[in-house]
Amino acid sequence: MFNSGLRWSQGSIAILTLACWVTMASSDEIEAILIHAPFIETFSCTEHYAGQFKYPGDALGTDCAIGRLVEESGRKWLRQHENNGLNNEDWFGWRANILAPCNCTIEKVRLNLESTLPGILGKPPSSSITFKSEDGTHILFAHIADPLVEVGDEVRAGQVVASVGNNGYSRQPHLHIGAWRAGVPLQIRFDQKTMGPNIKPEEVQPNKALHLQTTSVTILAYATIAP
Repeated sequence: MFNSGLRWSQGSIAILTLACWVTMASSDEIEAILIHAPFIETFSCTEHYAGQFKYPGDALGTDCAIGRLVEESGRKWLRQHENNGLNNEDWFGWRANILAPCNCTIEKVRLNLESTLPGILGKPPSSSITFKSEDGTHILFAHIADPLVEVGDEVRAGQVVASVGNNGYSRQPHLHIGAWRAGVPLQIRFDQKTMGPNIKPEEVQPNKALHLQTTSVTILAYATIAP
């Protein structure tokens, strides 16, 4: 009886330890936000891993660049630029349209008219647009060019709001996206229904426009490529 009871106690300890670990893991979940895809074109994103940056807008942000299938010597693969990429004009995303992430209000627009050459890290600040939703969520688009909106404007998800630039703390034409609510950074997720070359901004109807949604996730980082 004593030995049997001992085995039961060890099992209980193991179960209790596992339960505590699960509780601790769930408390570290990262809240995510679902937004409209930023481009019509195929794109890929590099995630900022948890803890990499401290401040809202950078923390849990993602850097997205447009790519195309390039064929050489009978082989095809996804590239972000043609030639050697030393000029901004070589990059497929350069001056591409940027689409609004949500039904939001424009809270801030900042301009830096000095473009950076690819491969050379520029100096802040970057040109940017900050969106704000009704629930107080902020979404930052950075390294933009040619903004088409002003502070106080109301925009709908999928609306063209700017073009891709290369300015500020940047090495190449791309779009940085960051999001936060009440100072807490949010992980970026894209609504896959808004991706793909067949999706046009004007096809995002008001009654189908993407409203901000949130969910809890445990994945810390991943790459996104549009179909």
